[in-house]
Amino acid sequence: MKNQYFLLAVLFHFIAGCFSFLILDLWVMVLIYVGDLMGFINDPTLDEGLLLFFLLTALVASAIYFPIVVFTSIYLRSRLQITKARYLLIMFGIFLLSLVLTFCVVYQL
Repeated sequence: MKNQYFLLAVLFHFIAGCFSFLILDLWVMVLIYVGDLMGFINDPTLDEGLLLFFLLTALVASAIYFPIVVFTSIYLRSRLQITKARYLLIMFGIFLLSLVLTFCVVYQL
């Protein structure tokens, strides 16, 4: 049973890393549009009026995503019965690996 929870935790954190990259991209788009609105960036390819869309999408996605990750991690760690330090080390490594792999896939590196 412990192995099944470990595999579930690995899979969950890998998928969470992929989604976190997409949420990070939403926040980068918000920063680009804010910079364009304030005059720091002069990019003629940006569409007018999308700042509110990206801001609301990033806020809603973050508000849904982060509690799911936190509470699921707490549940899975309690089921695995390993130390918090070891769990964080393993799962953070998997999370970063999926973040880097998603970056490479999206930007075709």
